[in-house]
Amino acid sequence: MNLYPHRIKTGTEETMSKTVILTPCNGGIVFDVDVKLRQLEKLGYEVWRTPGYSAIDQCRCRMAYDAVYRRDFEELIWVDGDVNFEIEDIKKLQDSGKDIIAGVYPFKGHPEMTFDPLSDDQEIVFGKGGGIYEVNCVATGFLYTKREVYEDMVEGLNLPLCNTSFDCPSYPWFRPNIWEEDETYYLGEDFSFCKYAKQVGYKTFIDSTIKLEHIGKYAYTWEDLAFKKAKINSLTYCKSSINDK
Repeated sequence: MNLYPHRIKTGTEETMSKTVILTPCNGGIVFDVDVKLRQLEKLGYEVWRTPGYSAIDQCRCRMAYDAVYRRDFEELIWVDGDVNFEIEDIKKLQDSGKDIIAGVYPFKGHPEMTFDPLSDDQEIVFGKGGGIYEVNCVATGFLYTKREVYEDMVEGLNLPLCNTSFDCPSYPWFRPNIWEEDETYYLGEDFSFCKYAKQVGYKTFIDSTIKLEHIGKYAYTWEDLAFKKAKINSLTYCKSSINDK
C-alpha cells in the first residue's frame, strides 16, 4: 500500500507541491473531513493518510521525517481525521507568515479549548474580532509548520535519529515528556512539540478567526463554550472564565 502517493504537478499546482497535508488516521477519517481532504487534492495539494500506528507520537515523527527528509516539503500541515475545516482555513495558515500556527477547537464534551494560553488571564476573541495570538502550546489537530522548525530542532536539541535498522527512520520531534515548571507536567506529543520548538527559538500562534469542528457525538466548536444553543458570531475565551459576546 502506497501511503505517500506522489502526484506530478504543473502550472498553478507548483506552489501546492511544496506543501503536504498530514493526516494520521488510525481511528479512521470522518466523512466530512475526507471530503475536504479530497477537495485539497483536486486543488493540487498532496495529502498523506497514514493508518496503522497505535502510538500517535511515533506516527507523527515518521510522517514528518518522510515529508522533510525524503520528499523535501517546505510546509507540513497536520489535519486530524476528526477535525473538520473549510478549504480557506488552510490558506489562512499558509498566509499568516508564522512558522507554527494552528486553528483550535474545544475538547469533545468538555468546555475548554485545546491550547495552553500564555497565562490563565489571557483573553482571546474567537470569531468576529478575532485574530492571531501567541500561545504556549497547541494541539496538532489543525497545525501549520515550516520545515525549518524540524531541522532546527534536530540541530539545536541534538535529536537522535531513531529506528534506522527498521527502514523507518525518524527524529523524536513529538516525544511526550515531563516538564518541570511551576509544577510537574506530563505532556503529550502535541504540547511537547511546541515546548521543544520554543527551546530553539520558535513561538506558537493560533488564528482565532478559524472555526473548526471537533467531530464526536456532534460537531463541537468554540460556540459550545458559551453554554447556549443559539448561534453566536463572537466569543471571548479566558482559561479562568468564559464570556460570550
